[in-house]
Amino acid sequence: MGNERMTDITVTREEFEEMKARQAEMQALVTEIHDALMKPQPGQSQSLLDRMAAVTNGVEGGTRTAKMVVGFLGFLAAIGISMKVGVIK
Repeated sequence: MGNERMTDITVTREEFEEMKARQAEMQALVTEIHDALMKPQPGQSQSLLDRMAAVTNGVEGGTRTAKMVVGFLGFLAAIGISMKVGVIK
């Protein structure tokens, strides 16, 4: 049942032409999506995909920087508390 070949497929000329037209429409859509993502748009020097990658890298870099700043502020707060309590003079 699972290994049987489908050799008895028949389509009319009209069905075949409809399938070819749908295939052409799909190819045009794929090309349009590819061009929108991979080619620079008017007024831009980079493609949308390259610009999205740059934003992602910037956000990730900003997240790392924020974590470092928060850690440093925590360190400063610990020193301040220690000075207030009198542990550090």
